[in-house]
Amino acid sequence: MDSLRRELALSRKNVELKNVDLDLKKNELSKKKGELMRLRDELTSTRIELMNEKKELMQMRDNLFSVQKI
Repeated sequence: MDSLRRELALSRKNVELKNVDLDLKKNELSKKKGELMRLRDELTSTRIELMNEKKELMQMRDNLFSVQKI
């Protein structure tokens, strides 16, 4: 009976340790998710900036083409 109690106590301790490990991994995943979301937002912002710059360059090209026609 005592050996079963020790085994049960050991099993409970192992479960507690695994729960702590899972909590740490959840926290780490949450941080990484936040970082990925920040990077996604930064990438979206950069993409918008590049699209705006492309529009400006295309306008400049069109203006140059118009001037060259004259």
